Order: sequence, then structure tokens, then C-alpha cells
Amino acid sequence: MLKKSRVRGEMKPLSVREVRTIESILATKERWRDLALFRLGIDSLLRASDLVRIYVDEITDHNGKIVTRAELMMKKTKRKVKFAISTDTAEAVRRWIDTRPAFSGEWLFPGREAGDHLSEVQYRKLAKSWFAACGLDVRRYSTHSLRRTKAAEVYRQTHNIEAVSRLLGHTTVTQTSRYLGIQDEDALDLAEKVKI
Repeated sequence: MLKKSRVRGEMKPLSVREVRTIESILATKERWRDLALFRLGIDSLLRASDLVRIYVDEITDHNGKIVTRAELMMKKTKRKVKFAISTDTAEAVRRWIDTRPAFSGEWLFPGREAGDHLSEVQYRKLAKSWFAACGLDVRRYSTHSLRRTKAAEVYRQTHNIEAVSRLLGHTTVTQTSRYLGIQDEDALDLAEKVKI
């Protein structure tokens, strides 16, 4: 029997196919907040604690247009991290903002109580429902899976661990290697492919 992992690093990233399936389910049901949260969770590579605390004006310009690049202060590390916002994510966020009035200085994802943001607990519950709707084993996926998804895909396509480290806001490449689960065998496989 599979035991629920308490180590974030053991949570699996989503495949591109799984991302598209979840997007399709959320769009079909017109769950615009969830779609914006899901897409932004992948693009930003932010921890849950940072994602739920995004202000509207942190990802929009003075005309209310969704920006293509944003910079936020991470709660855990107190360091700034930059991220790109894809056109798909910008469209999802725009649909969400269009469903309700959202102004500068307000939370992008408001909570149930006036003036509060969506809680991390509620975000986790939403994410579990997305994974379940896609037929995934919810014990193997979490909100941290969204953070890992783009990081794993960038590394898979480029093998540029320094870039992935910067995107995640890690202080060392060693930390990123452990985070991605890169083993010595993986490094040796890459070395064998390079011919000089």
C-alpha cells in the first residue's frame, strides 16, 4: 500500500498531458478562479504560501493588462523571485479578473473573509480536487507538484540547472539537483551523450 508522502520533494510533477487534461476540465466547468490559480501555480513556480498572497497589481500593469513578467518577494526566503506569465496563463487570469471587480491592492485570490486571501488549506483542497478529476492518485500530487511541473520541464528540455535554480529561487544548484531528484546516474547519462 502506498503511504502518503510528507516530503514535498517526493510529490510528482504533472506531465504536459496531465496539465492539458486539468485545464480542459476546469475550462469546461467554467471554474475561472481555479484555472487561473492552476495556471499561475505552474508558471510562477511559487510555493503555495506565496501564490495565495498575490495582489492584483503585482501581475497587472497600470492599465489593468496582465504583465508578461512579474517579480514577487517570497515569504519563506525573503528574497525576490521573477517569473514569466504565458499567454495561456494571462488569459486564464484575465477571465478570472473579469468575473468580479478586482482592483490594485486587492488579493488576486480573495478568501471567504473580507480582506483576506485564499487560505493555503483551501488551495490544497482545490488542487486535490483537480488531481482527482484527472484520475491521478492524490497521494502522489500536491500543490507542490505545480511548483515542480515547470521546473522539471525546463530542466528536461534544457538541462540548464542554473536557470531552474534561479526560477525556483534556490540559493545553490545542489539544492535544485536534490529538488529535481537528479542522481549521479542522470549526470553520467548526460555526460555520455556529449561527444567531444
